[in-house]
Amino acid sequence: MLRVNFLERSENHNVFEAKPENIEDIYQFIIENTNELFAVLNKNFKHEFINKSAYLKVLGYTEEDIIGKRPRDFVHPDDITLAVSAIKGGLISGDVTRKFRIKHKQGHYIWLEAKANLFKQKNGEFKIIFISRDITKSIQIEESEVKFRSLFEHSPYLILLLDASGRFVSLNRTALKYLKFGKDQLIGKHFRDIEILNQDDMKILESKFKDFLMKGSFSPFEFKLKQNSLNLYWVSIQANRVAIGEKQFVEIMIEDISRRKKAEVLLKQSEAKFRHLFDKSPFGIMIFDSKGNLISTNSTLIKKFSTLSPNDIVGKSFIDIIKLLKNSDELLKLFMKRYKAIRKGKIDGSIEFKIIKSDDTIIWFYWESSIVDIDDERYYQVILQDITEKKLSEVKFRESEAKFRNIIENTKEAIVIVGLEGKIKYVSPQLSRILKGRIINSTSRLFEYIHEEDVQQLKDFYIDVLKKKFNFDNVLEFRILTLENEYIWISSVSKNYFDDKGNIIGFISTIKEISDRKLAELRLKDSETKYRLITENANDLIRVLNKDFEIEFLNEATHETVLGYSKEELLNKQDIYFNHPDDYRNINRFMMKVFKTGEGFHESRLKHKNGNYIWFEVKIRCFKDEQGQQKYLLVYRDINERKKTEQKLKESEEMFRIVYENAPTAIVLTDEKGFILEQNQASEKIFGFRADEIIGRKFQDFDVFTLDQIQLIKNTYYALLKGIKAKPRDLMIKKRDGSVAWINWQISILKQNELNLIETIAHDITKEKKAQLVIEKENEKLLELNKMKNELVSRVSHELKTPLNSIYGGAQILLNLHKNEISAEALEFVEMIYKGGSRLKKLVENLLDISIIESNYLVLDLKEHDISKIIKECVEDIMYFAREREIEISLHILENIICKIDKLRIEQVITNLLSNAIKNTPPKGSVKVALSQDEDNVFMSVQDTGVGLTLGEMDRLFSKFGKIERYGQRMNVDIEGTGLGLFISKEIIDLHKGSISVESEGKNRGSIFTVRLNKSFESN
Repeated sequence: MLRVNFLERSENHNVFEAKPENIEDIYQFIIENTNELFAVLNKNFKHEFINKSAYLKVLGYTEEDIIGKRPRDFVHPDDITLAVSAIKGGLISGDVTRKFRIKHKQGHYIWLEAKANLFKQKNGEFKIIFISRDITKSIQIEESEVKFRSLFEHSPYLILLLDASGRFVSLNRTALKYLKFGKDQLIGKHFRDIEILNQDDMKILESKFKDFLMKGSFSPFEFKLKQNSLNLYWVSIQANRVAIGEKQFVEIMIEDISRRKKAEVLLKQSEAKFRHLFDKSPFGIMIFDSKGNLISTNSTLIKKFSTLSPNDIVGKSFIDIIKLLKNSDELLKLFMKRYKAIRKGKIDGSIEFKIIKSDDTIIWFYWESSIVDIDDERYYQVILQDITEKKLSEVKFRESEAKFRNIIENTKEAIVIVGLEGKIKYVSPQLSRILKGRIINSTSRLFEYIHEEDVQQLKDFYIDVLKKKFNFDNVLEFRILTLENEYIWISSVSKNYFDDKGNIIGFISTIKEISDRKLAELRLKDSETKYRLITENANDLIRVLNKDFEIEFLNEATHETVLGYSKEELLNKQDIYFNHPDDYRNINRFMMKVFKTGEGFHESRLKHKNGNYIWFEVKIRCFKDEQGQQKYLLVYRDINERKKTEQKLKESEEMFRIVYENAPTAIVLTDEKGFILEQNQASEKIFGFRADEIIGRKFQDFDVFTLDQIQLIKNTYYALLKGIKAKPRDLMIKKRDGSVAWINWQISILKQNELNLIETIAHDITKEKKAQLVIEKENEKLLELNKMKNELVSRVSHELKTPLNSIYGGAQILLNLHKNEISAEALEFVEMIYKGGSRLKKLVENLLDISIIESNYLVLDLKEHDISKIIKECVEDIMYFAREREIEISLHILENIICKIDKLRIEQVITNLLSNAIKNTPPKGSVKVALSQDEDNVFMSVQDTGVGLTLGEMDRLFSKFGKIERYGQRMNVDIEGTGLGLFISKEIIDLHKGSISVESEGKNRGSIFTVRLNKSFESN
């Protein structure tokens, strides 16, 4: 529970003090008040928990909208693969971040950056934590910035940014390409120090630059520009003022006019060439006569005025042409003074202006005018350069500066700028949020808050950087104390910080919290050893292939056990060549799909070292290691037994229809409303109706069942829907010919395409019913005979026991006391008598026990005993047998477990289980005995590494004379026994109101026998 005490309100903050009862409340409070989205997924990748306030704020969803659903239900269809890889990749590497789009409740999509991690709860259950944050604004800003940078760098103009002193601050790629200089050769240098103009042009440029700084005007200037002191080409230069922050800069835009200059020369040489160049010029050109009427224009200008044709403007005056435009009033004010000056032979400089065409399209132009005298005639030339893109670039440039500041102030990471003297110059507000309210500024003593174990590395870093006055993208990770007096992990990436002249004046650091990542790294480090242990002890084959599909990792022990190969025989070999040749084609097709989806599974055969092939189910997943190399994880699961079973099922399935049609039992299939869908041939014999007479009709329409029987059928169906198992019933029915017959009737429900189908099975038991009376009478006679049989077995067993004890005891005395006095030949016969007597004695004892059990004469002598002590005594008694067969017995039992039992009978059960385990385990094997308890029960298990059991063998194991024969199997196990021991053991445990069961994974995989005894058991 979280208690909150409100304190006095300060000038800038509402301060409150939180006193949590426990740490979980803090985590809950933080999670519910953060802007990040937290979700916990179960093993089915469905939401179990979300921080409700964040989901409602960011995505608009309530808890009811999310819980129980998968993340992919909300992901943009194009991004599902990215979202799934974030989760599954997190399960493998522990730190995989992806960006994808999530649908908002209102229907639009927002961008999230997300990652997933696997964690283990206290109860041992694994969950997935899924953390994401809204990065929509960042994505939009990044896209805008990319566009702006592209316009700047790829502009056809040479764009130079100078400071007020005339030193280079920045250049675009076009400028660097034309000038043939490297960026480091220009940044920080004055333009007069760069040999790109001759001396006369440089003086003009310096004069214009000074006038521009004083007056703010810069008339276009043409000169020859040198390319790294080599080539010369004509350019036109213009300048603009640019404000970046509080500083003023000069933007120089240089246009390559070499072509135009060359065209002017060529125009004087040839009128044909002049007309061609005039018409194909990249600039719009207009030529007016001395009266101000347009006499010629080129196609470039006409294209810009796509709504006008040459006939619309040629022959018209300059003023009439302007009036054709929507913003004619604005343009007339701008041009009238210049127009009059040109008419007087004066050129009033260049200008930039916009026009609005009739279709509302806006185009920006750069205007240049000149006077041309040809054959005593005066003409006025106007050149219009389309600078629309340039204008848009300038707007985007100004917007980008604001966006950059907005990004810095609003990004999740904090920005800190430190001067070379070691003082903090700038701290973005994010740092205070990261430090839970702690304020860091230029007067802060930062090292006071650094964890003492991390202080030295930071001091070493600062000393090194301040000494060298240079930094190479150093990454530091350290702990810092928040205002809430808790340490969090911080990651700091530092780069050089330059002034406007390109000099290093400090370094700029990007800071973000990495507490979650560090915690995950520690957990990953702890679990890495466990994962390797699990891998090496897994039953499945695990391989990692490199990009060339060569095996570079495998779980050695499992491969050697399952396939017989050593590690050296497999490493660096092509994986596919261990598969069956007939599977190569399917494997290649499967891998093509894996390349697209990143994962999948298929079935193929692997070659054992002995030459046999084993079927495996193969799961594969693509991933990249820390070096970015493509890898493939393959997990092979043995499905050889399943494949054999499937083959048998396939063969039996082909016979199903024949068996169904020829079954002696009537089988009728109906839907939920009682309409008959199908019947077999036996149904016609039992009920008397042909299939074509009844299919499609309700079974109630036939006078077969009484009303009470129909209601019984319906009630049985409704009970089945509730999970109540239906019992077979004997019903008397009326056949089509009116005769009466008895059937044994039962129904079951079959699911088909989400519909319930009712299967009715009926046996004709008319003859059985007639014979029932006879059977009942005969049964009374059989019961009497069974009683006589039990008495006979008991009496014979008792009669045999006395002489057998004498034979067995005499042989035992001879072997123990007089062994050295007997000849070798006689000793062999005595041993035969002893062994035979021992087996007969055991058989007689078992027969007597069965006789007592079946006669209900066995009475338990119940007392409280320490079962752990009884187990130890039984193990000690049978240890000689284990040593003889070289079997290791290990005990894993709790001490002092008290339970009310019949000590003699429980000893009989334990000894029987131990004896069976030793006999059925080949030499060098092991037997594990375990004992545990819960509140109500005691559990004892005997586990061996022996020959194992099939399902069929387990079904008959506890039956009378249920011995499993091992003849001819060459397993080196003891095959002697009567098959009565487990039957008697089960009866003893049943009398204790307990249970005994067996588990086995199949042949040669050992067995586990488990006994459960009820602590609160009281005998009747």
